[in-house]
Amino acid sequence: MRKVIYRKEEIRGEYPKEGYAKDYTVTNVISPNSCGAKYVRMGLVRIPPRSGGAIHRHTGEQAWYILRGEGYQYVDGEKHFF
Repeated sequence: MRKVIYRKEEIRGEYPKEGYAKDYTVTNVISPNSCGAKYVRMGLVRIPPRSGGAIHRHTGEQAWYILRGEGYQYVDGEKHFF
């Protein structure tokens, strides 16, 4: 039987590659690496103040739920504030 329920402390933080702020972390709660998910990803991203990530693209759709702070991101070349 494969594991389908995870506690936060069981999920390891991943530190993005070059182009990301030092303290920018991604914790993939649902992903191919964490639980074998094939079509869905869900994670917690911590972005330090006045920083951000490298410009990149995703092949699928993405949704954000902002817990605290403000900023912006580009979608299809258009700047969106949150």
